Amino acid sequence: MVRSCDEKLPQCSQCQRMRRPCPGPLTGTIFVHAVATDRGPKAEKAKKIQIATTHQEFPIVAATVRQFQHARMPLAEFPNIYQPSVAPAFDQLFLSTFIDSFAKPSAGSDPHQSWMKHLHEFLVTGDAPIKHSIRAAATAYHGRVAQNAAAQRAAEHCYIAALRTQRARITPYLNCSASHYVPDDQEIFTSMMLLYFELICPSSTASWLKHLHGVTSLLQLRGAESCQVGGMHLLFRSLRFLEAYSSFRKRRPSVFASEAWRTIPFAISGKSDTDRLVDILLLAPNLFNDMGFDDNHFLDTSSAVSIEGLSAELSVYKERYINSILLAHEANRNMDESPDDDEADDCNECTAWIDGGGDFCTAMPESLFYSARILVDHVTFRGNMKSCEEHRIAEQLIYASLLFRIAEVSQVEASVLPRGCWIL
Repeated sequence: MVRSCDEKLPQCSQCQRMRRPCPGPLTGTIFVHAVATDRGPKAEKAKKIQIATTHQEFPIVAATVRQFQHARMPLAEFPNIYQPSVAPAFDQLFLSTFIDSFAKPSAGSDPHQSWMKHLHEFLVTGDAPIKHSIRAAATAYHGRVAQNAAAQRAAEHCYIAALRTQRARITPYLNCSASHYVPDDQEIFTSMMLLYFELICPSSTASWLKHLHGVTSLLQLRGAESCQVGGMHLLFRSLRFLEAYSSFRKRRPSVFASEAWRTIPFAISGKSDTDRLVDILLLAPNLFNDMGFDDNHFLDTSSAVSIEGLSAELSVYKERYINSILLAHEANRNMDESPDDDEADDCNECTAWIDGGGDFCTAMPESLFYSARILVDHVTFRGNMKSCEEHRIAEQLIYASLLFRIAEVSQVEASVLPRGCWIL
């Protein structure tokens, strides 16, 4: 209704009743909005029917709107331009960090050799199992270092995928006993990377030992002749030290302690002194046959393992190790006075004790030597603990005198040892 004004002063009766200022009478043309509003139960029911009909037509309308929006997009924003994925770049980044952290750095002037250098190629051209295993280990290490929970979950998914694909690849050969199964490099490297994942993110106590048994079994099927050169040779050298530990833990000699596995893989490259120390650790479990270590029917050592023989070998290696360190100091001092290539070669003699396999599975020469020394002494003086204690005290005195002798030589030197000369 149009408001009527009685034009009383100072304000009309209607405005005075509503207690508001009077704007005066309305003049001119007046337009009235006369559309009826639907209210009540019938109006609500009609509204629901209308909404249902609109919902059925919405996908078509939405698709039309999207097509219209894409048609109006600039050419630079149009999605038909190729955009490469960043996932391969992150895979290579995580793998490079993994290798830099785990691969043992070079000890001498010679180029460093590591079986891990083959992982980049496998990540690009390898099959599904090796790719999943590499991503699992590298991403797990990144997630652990960066405290990235999302990366750790992604690594677990890759680990599960690697297990499934590796099992699907090997199971048909295991079920068929008549076939002669020879694993390839990728299958062996896959098991090794799964071992690394369990070392970084263990699913249970000592879970990595299961993968160690797996990769050792695959190497045994492959044969010792295949471990003479290339990545398989480097991986084998890294694996030997872990096998030495596992043989004592399982109270059973390792297959790597056999004569074939101690000689054939080194037919081309030759053995370093560190490799010979690992040989002693692999042979040491045979000294405990009378203590329950008698499950060695499969082991062919070519000759009986004696306490005297292993002890004599340890004494020889100890003398060579001491001489190599002292020779390195002397060669370094001569190089400062008159640089010469021959002296540099003498300085690098100590590197024969380092850089065993090219990853963290290797150990320092001292730890290898004294681990073997303790095991041999335990068997030698098992019935006479007093003699064993006296022998250990004598060993400690000799080792302490070696440290003091090296310290005296170091004080005489005018400069720090260059890279490749290594002291205790």
